[in-house]
Amino acid sequence: MKKQSIIATCIVTAVCFTPAIYAQTEANKSNQDNNVTTQEIQEETQELIDTLQEYSVEQRDEAVNATEQMLKTLDERIATLQSSIDENWDEMSQTARQATRDNMQALQEQRNKLSEWYGGLKNSTDSAWDQMKAGFSNAYGSMSEAWEKAINEYDKDENKSN
Repeated sequence: MKKQSIIATCIVTAVCFTPAIYAQTEANKSNQDNNVTTQEIQEETQELIDTLQEYSVEQRDEAVNATEQMLKTLDERIATLQSSIDENWDEMSQTARQATRDNMQALQEQRNKLSEWYGGLKNSTDSAWDQMKAGFSNAYGSMSEAWEKAINEYDKDENKSN
């Protein structure tokens, strides 16, 4: 159960923190625009969690398909983010560059862990199914709190630089 909770945390981390990294590279966008993106990501993540919770073990294939779609969307967001970073690289300070490198590395590591989780989801046993869903929900609650802290810290930093 602990491994499943950790893996679920990885999913939520990757989905939630993608906009935080993107926000660092988009200095021309207002905080309101970033909050909309944040809200959309949180809504999409919550929708996926709610959907997964509704699936029974007999509906595992549907859950796997929903998760696969989420991973494809995440991959697209990561690619978009990397393009944005590349476009804005010359305008970034050394500190922002280092933070961006670190965040992108962490994001890629989380994405790799998601691939492992996805494989486990596809091949999970009937008895592990409910544990996986419960672990994912618990991890989401913890990650939601961490997400709020990160956004508040980012907003505070943005206000200092303006």
